Amino acid sequence: MFKKIALIFSVILLLVFVQRVKAEQQVITIGLTTAEILDDGEITISYNGNSFLSDFVITTEKGKILFPDKSLKPVKVETMEGVSLKWEKEGLLVYLNVSAEQVILRWEGREGVKIEFCIKDSAVNGKPIKTKDISQKIKEDILSFDRAFPDSDRTGLLSLEFFEEKNLLMGIVSESLPFSFKDYRKQKGYSNKWLISSENIKEKGEILFTFRKGMSAPFVGVDISKYCNMGFSDEVADDGKGGWSDDGPDNDLKNFPVGTRVFNNIPFNVIDPSTNNGRSCIVLKGGKDHGASFPELVSIPVSPVVAKAVYILHGTTWTPSSYQGPVAIYRFFYDDGSYDEFEIVNNRDVVDWWFAPQREKLQNYMLAWEGSSGERWVGIGISSFV
Repeated sequence: MFKKIALIFSVILLLVFVQRVKAEQQVITIGLTTAEILDDGEITISYNGNSFLSDFVITTEKGKILFPDKSLKPVKVETMEGVSLKWEKEGLLVYLNVSAEQVILRWEGREGVKIEFCIKDSAVNGKPIKTKDISQKIKEDILSFDRAFPDSDRTGLLSLEFFEEKNLLMGIVSESLPFSFKDYRKQKGYSNKWLISSENIKEKGEILFTFRKGMSAPFVGVDISKYCNMGFSDEVADDGKGGWSDDGPDNDLKNFPVGTRVFNNIPFNVIDPSTNNGRSCIVLKGGKDHGASFPELVSIPVSPVVAKAVYILHGTTWTPSSYQGPVAIYRFFYDDGSYDEFEIVNNRDVVDWWFAPQREKLQNYMLAWEGSSGERWVGIGISSFV
């Protein structure tokens, strides 16, 4: 369990939220999206702790299984948008691109292959859906709650969307390869799942899975009000008090919204400085020319909690846009005395607030808010640590 968070860095920390979900291993998590590679080579995909997709299979025209194969080890490549995995077998190339709110599965290089995968009934049971078929006809209906009364097959689809309270839960798009959606919950070996399979056999294809809104997960906030040392508004530059990075009224964060806010489906309680002695954020020491009076380290006690991820709303100032190196260290301590340490790298886990609006998504960073500092358009983002 987490007991304490120690921060050693030249970054501005606003808030911390912890997601109360049991930890997993052998996973790739970018933002709220998680892809888990099992020992047998199988892939499962979750979003915000909710398991959606599993049982990905690629076969030849004669039914030979090419993927998954537990003997294959994927090649991992980190990009600015996320993580890409690549498998290769008998001329077939399979790519899995994982980013903050979507997953792309792509295959190429071998003729006569077919793909199948399953959607877990627990994720979509009774949900409203919208489909588009090869004739561009759009249809809306609701999935069956009761597996004893299976839904009819939906065929010739190019897209399939699931909704929850009018918000998109998950979308599946395959514009170049029509697919069918079948109720397999009563079929032996499918364990309450819905089957999606490609209807044509092609040399290459791509399926896009999109996740956004409508998701629910328990979050536990960490109260940092006692440790804040600056507000958002700064009246006088370089006086060692006031707000944000102490750069004066034309370059502060006075327009940042306070109170309970939801950024990228993650709730934050933004401290109102008027209720906390003018303080609403933690600002730490930077280089020798900026913020020399700020502390180098802040330790924040946390009530013990089992967590899958920590989400931090943060940004930096006076960081060159071309700089690719470390700017901070986050340490998360556990009740047994051990800790995990994360090096915060510019243009991967965080970005200078002046450049954030132009870099909406990095490998471990999503733009959460943008607005005027008085001098220019700026932004603050969210990073996750697992």
